[in-house]
Amino acid sequence: MPLRSISILALLLCHCAVAQITKQHRDLDLLVTNDGQHFQYWIAHPERVKKAWIEVLDRPVVVDKKEIEASSGGEFDWEWNWDEINAEMDEDKLELGLWDPDDHTLTCDGLAIYAQPGGEASKTVAGGRTSFDPWPELDQKEVRVPQGGPDFSLDVTGTDLAPGTKLHVFSEKDAQCKDEFVRTEVLDLSHAKVTIARECFRQSGLLYLSATSDTKPFNSDNVWIDVASRTSPKLKSVSSAPIDEKQRLKQLSFVVRGSNFKRDSSVVANYMPIAGINGPQVFLDTKYVSPTELRASVNTDDDDSVGETLGLDHTGVVDSYSLRIWVQGDKEKLEISDPRELKVQLDPSKRRRLAQIASIEPFPVRLMNEHSERELKITIRGENFIRQNKVMAHYGVLSETLRTEYVSPTELRAWIPREHWRKHHVLYRLVVETDKGRKYSRQVGSKDDEQ
Repeated sequence: MPLRSISILALLLCHCAVAQITKQHRDLDLLVTNDGQHFQYWIAHPERVKKAWIEVLDRPVVVDKKEIEASSGGEFDWEWNWDEINAEMDEDKLELGLWDPDDHTLTCDGLAIYAQPGGEASKTVAGGRTSFDPWPELDQKEVRVPQGGPDFSLDVTGTDLAPGTKLHVFSEKDAQCKDEFVRTEVLDLSHAKVTIARECFRQSGLLYLSATSDTKPFNSDNVWIDVASRTSPKLKSVSSAPIDEKQRLKQLSFVVRGSNFKRDSSVVANYMPIAGINGPQVFLDTKYVSPTELRASVNTDDDDSVGETLGLDHTGVVDSYSLRIWVQGDKEKLEISDPRELKVQLDPSKRRRLAQIASIEPFPVRLMNEHSERELKITIRGENFIRQNKVMAHYGVLSETLRTEYVSPTELRAWIPREHWRKHHVLYRLVVETDKGRKYSRQVGSKDDEQ
């Protein structure tokens, strides 16, 4: 708000304090109804008034002003400018995100989708206007647990994992499990540790964890757990020359050693073969050698897209830092081995992981008011921060880049302007100025708000 507006507001409040309350009520009166759109006013001595006006305040800011006739009374309808308030009230949440130069933003140009450099790598709900209600989501993950195995613990990542978040378990393909067998320990906003009881591994099949109670088996934000059949192949080692991402993996070949291999066993790379929901699986040319050895290679003559997509997502941005290898037996019996990782030698510019928010202080971020400082300092802790990271704030349709200070690879500071995240207190004020330059005012709320 301009300093001039602040000075005028201070002057008006000063004159209000000097004037006696009984005189103020006798000389000026204002009535506002119809949700702040209908106005009635009274001025006891209009012959002494040089000019008069009505102000709308979202304390302490004057958001609109209307000059009125200096008469003994009047009545009118006025649709004053709600835009400054409504823009922030359309959405009940404050969201904070991190802009990262190594992320990407998808843009659509006609029928084509392009990846533009730079984008928000992490985003989380930091506060609410009327209630704090984050919507937790999980990052997709695939793990394998042998049938009949013991209790199993795994780390999961996601967003908005507020304290008290409980993950839900669902069963597919003959697996059996209940929520009571799953224990969730939230570590911070983006990390949790989950322990699943052995009762869930008695039968082979598929389980998936979700942050919501809705059954959505093909959502991208599920953690998939393959309860592998006892007859599944076992993978002990994968021998391979270093994989160079610059070569697009076109010359990939390796030897797989383990047990329970069959002539119809196949080597699968990249994505876990559980219903094919994750994207481009790559079935390598597989040669059976013995129950303990398989040989696999990429045949670019049969699949020209292998070299272009393996290790990359559909935007062409590197999607992983290693290549995951499985051996698959009978798909109907869910005969899948545990995975092995093959490191991919990436370009140096692609080696860093994107910034991620782990915690915010204060949390949740409470609404400010007219007595708060002009900016609220927040501390963001997480991973992989660089000096180019910027904190983004989203409140309703309004988004902005906050003033951001880099502290370390695990800490950033940012400042939220009071005017964009505060309690709205709308008042109406009748102001008159006399021939001698003195100002008097009468300030009220809407009668509809008092009922």
